[in-house]
Amino acid sequence: MAQVLKKEIKVIVFCYEHEGSYSIPGKNSILKINEPNDPISVSIKKYIKTGQNPMAIKEDMKLWVKKGFGNDLKQLIKRVQCKETFDDKK
Repeated sequence: MAQVLKKEIKVIVFCYEHEGSYSIPGKNSILKINEPNDPISVSIKKYIKTGQNPMAIKEDMKLWVKKGFGNDLKQLIKRVQCKETFDDKK
């Protein structure tokens, strides 16, 4: 069932720039937050400031699990770890 967003509800919206405009890729691209400094907002800022390095937010796993993105973060972390292992063997 779709949730209705009301004027007073705060959200973070993830979007892509595409052909001079913006696109919201799906319903999972809109996260409700309590305030601008919500822990999930802080985690996202960390992720962006580190060049989208998932290792920077590894300790925030519980937050991402709660939002329903725990497996996604685990996959991103696993990719980084595999890449580091591969790079070490070169």
